[in-house]
Amino acid sequence: MKGLGYTTFHVGKWHLGGEGMYPEDQGFDFNFGGNDLGQPPSYFDPYEPATPTPFYELHRVEPRAAGEFLTDREGDEIVNFLQTQDQKFFIHWAPYAVHTPIMAPESLVEKYKKKESVNQKNPVYAALVENLDQNIGKVIAALERMNLTEKTLVIFTSDNGGLIGNPANPITNNYPLRSQKGYPYEGGIRVPTVVKWPGKVQAGGKSNFPIVTTDWIPTILDYLGLNPREQSLDGMSLTEVLGGVAAKNSRDLFWHFPHYRGTDVVPYSIIRSGDYKLIHYFDEKPDELFSLADDPRELHNLADQFPGLVNQLKASLQAWWTETDARMPKKK
Repeated sequence: MKGLGYTTFHVGKWHLGGEGMYPEDQGFDFNFGGNDLGQPPSYFDPYEPATPTPFYELHRVEPRAAGEFLTDREGDEIVNFLQTQDQKFFIHWAPYAVHTPIMAPESLVEKYKKKESVNQKNPVYAALVENLDQNIGKVIAALERMNLTEKTLVIFTSDNGGLIGNPANPITNNYPLRSQKGYPYEGGIRVPTVVKWPGKVQAGGKSNFPIVTTDWIPTILDYLGLNPREQSLDGMSLTEVLGGVAAKNSRDLFWHFPHYRGTDVVPYSIIRSGDYKLIHYFDEKPDELFSLADDPRELHNLADQFPGLVNQLKASLQAWWTETDARMPKKK
């Protein structure tokens, strides 16, 4: 985007390397908060951990007002940036919310403590989500106030499903989807996506077309009038889907997680072909096959029932490993 003449601004989580690998080293003119940390030491200004340590200092965030909430600050930084722009811009906002540590403004926490809990039982997490919503609204309102709404593509999505943490005291609940962040089930990999651009994106439209986050770069290039098919990119342009054109789902989607996580997640690789999803495990755990159309909660493993389909999907998965030179787990 910078190379195309856009002023570029990164806000929030980066987590893609230390000094020399920060946003300003990788195409962003301005950076607020992006550093090597995967989570803030604290959400409250001055953003310090309970026990100070250099490793957990939140670089590129200068304290401003004691007790100020980090997401409120991120929203303000974006609005301030918008108010100083007189040319086209690109903002990549990766809010630290709703990542751990689970913290929220006390007034909102009290609001949710008074609500009856059904599936969601964590008032602090609920408050953290609402505070993020408020700040997204603050940015949208700024675009409207500056008459930029019809000129601005807004994409809201996530990188993984919600974190449950301790099942006895869950942070969130992904029902009816199975499991959580880090796991191969839909509760770990199916994420929300909302796109807004009056005149370009169908207002109020909904689509069941499966997409992945690697689709966003070719989509943005397509909207800019550049041919994404001429680029060496993963993903596909979603401009027709977002415009309300019914698209046929003819491609396979892949996920690759070749390492361990915690005590119960072993290396796995996934292929989704149509409504069928195969989870292949590298640790001698039996493969799992699900029909997401008939069994969105992934309760019934069909691998023994359809061995031919398992072999077919596994062959496609193996071809994809070769094509992408995927890093594979190795036994020590």
